[in-house]
Amino acid sequence: MARLSKSDTQQKKAQGKDMYLRGVDLDTVATYLGLKSSTVFRWAQVENWEDTRKLYQLTPTEIKRAVLDSWDSVLKGDKPKVSADMAVKYARAFELCSDPRRLLSYCYEVAKILRAQLLKKVETAPKNKKESVLNFVKQVNEELDIMEDKLYKEVMKNGIE
Repeated sequence: MARLSKSDTQQKKAQGKDMYLRGVDLDTVATYLGLKSSTVFRWAQVENWEDTRKLYQLTPTEIKRAVLDSWDSVLKGDKPKVSADMAVKYARAFELCSDPRRLLSYCYEVAKILRAQLLKKVETAPKNKKESVLNFVKQVNEELDIMEDKLYKEVMKNGIE
């Protein structure tokens, strides 16, 4: 296997880390990136992807629990684990991230960007592949429509506070 350039390595490492943080296992990441598993495992170990993944998987409930534990420490006269200022910032950040309207808006924006990018792929595809690329884009658009519809219905069903 040929050695990757520094920029290719950085790009694949970033893509692999992103996939791993979203829950994809390291073997699948390696296969998707066309790399040896040992390479991806080494990246994950050296850069401590596992700890980062745990942070990405924190829920608002867990953060609330940590803030309450910190408050309990204050009440007991101990030093709090989280400063009051940081607790407020964390709570607000997760409140914003958990707002279903914002999430729906972000999903629509991402889908819009993806659709535009896919259309560029159709435009730049070689003539002999244009039809297959176009069919792929149509399939992706259908799936995006289904996803957007489901998200919209879920947000409306659960209500907007």
